[in-house]
Amino acid sequence: MSCKDVYHSASPAAMIYLRSADLTTMVHVCIYHPLDRWERMNVEMDTAAKERWARSASTHRPFHGVEGELWPVRLLEQGQTSPQAGEKVVNDLASRLADHVLGAPLEAYWVSKGLIRPDAVKTVNWSALSLARETPALARRFWVSKFASNHCAVGTRLHQRQLTDSPSCPRGCPEEETSQHVLSCPNGNDLWDSLASILLQWGRKNKAAPGLMEALITGISHWRDGTAEHAPLRYWPSDLRTAYESQTAQGWGGVLFGFTSTAWERFQSSHFKAIRSRRSSRRWVAALIRKLWDVSWDLWNYRCYQLNKESDPEAEQALRALSTCISVACARRTSLYPAPFRPMLQRPLHQILSSSYDDRILWLETVDNAFSLRVPQPRGSFARHVINRLTQGGLLQRLQRRKEPPKLRTTHRVIQTSLLSMDREED
Repeated sequence: MSCKDVYHSASPAAMIYLRSADLTTMVHVCIYHPLDRWERMNVEMDTAAKERWARSASTHRPFHGVEGELWPVRLLEQGQTSPQAGEKVVNDLASRLADHVLGAPLEAYWVSKGLIRPDAVKTVNWSALSLARETPALARRFWVSKFASNHCAVGTRLHQRQLTDSPSCPRGCPEEETSQHVLSCPNGNDLWDSLASILLQWGRKNKAAPGLMEALITGISHWRDGTAEHAPLRYWPSDLRTAYESQTAQGWGGVLFGFTSTAWERFQSSHFKAIRSRRSSRRWVAALIRKLWDVSWDLWNYRCYQLNKESDPEAEQALRALSTCISVACARRTSLYPAPFRPMLQRPLHQILSSSYDDRILWLETVDNAFSLRVPQPRGSFARHVINRLTQGGLLQRLQRRKEPPKLRTTHRVIQTSLLSMDREED
């Protein structure tokens, strides 16, 4: 009988002694009983499992990749005989299972929404789009999905819920208002021009490939205008023309929602290699997608402002009179004011007009009183009349309750270096 059998057959009373005694003493003095049938089967199963494990570890059966395999596989390269090259590697199994099960239905869903053309699904940069969704807040990601899928409070959705009589654009366009129409509505052309200039500044500050932002804005502008698709210019580089044509084949309607072509990433990657930059082109495209989402938000927010703002002709007339009085006061010679008040006139006019209503009224009242010290006005000045009308007639409260144009989310800030570092493999 082996030592293992002796140890397993020892009575509980002898177990304390066995743990403290040496092996020779244990064999001679321990009390044991023969193993029953279940104990012998347990020992035999344990021995058989260890022998099988030893045989499996000593022999290797290479695994060759199969087309459509769910897990990533290191395939045998040409001229390579190492058996480890054919091992199956499981990496991020949950996301790969989700892509395998939900990938095709999601692609068909976005095709049905008109954001991607059916024959160009494989050219969409899904990797950069997935990477772009990691940084924004949860509410931001929800809004992007709702807006892209036309589930925001647009005309067609409100008409479907029987909240409006017509699905047409409430800003006066005859077309039905969908999410794509919000981004291409002519009532937002002035805002789009400002956003396009911001995008160009953003591209220059973040080392965009020459011509990339210009080509992207050109394609979006032609899509917004509804004109014929712009043919790539002859003086464009060949890889830039390829990227533009790839996006045209995919469709420009989904660019502001983040559905960009993989050709833009290849074009930006070649630029990074040319300038010997170690930045990640995929992360750069992901940052561009987030910037395009900001553009979409600004156009949507401006649409909501146009629909919900209240017109108050009397308050607007008083506000224009206030701006006129401030402009006249700034245009006077500083020698007409006492010396202690002259520094107030050195402020830029645009800075005064962009301040709050209370600050503008206080500035004008102080300057007007200072001017009256040098040039007496017995009947009161026009500026004093405007100030009294605003403060005593309730117009100031109406102006403060009025909705102001929304601030732009789109900026031309430089991307943080940590967001562009190549800390993950681009494959």
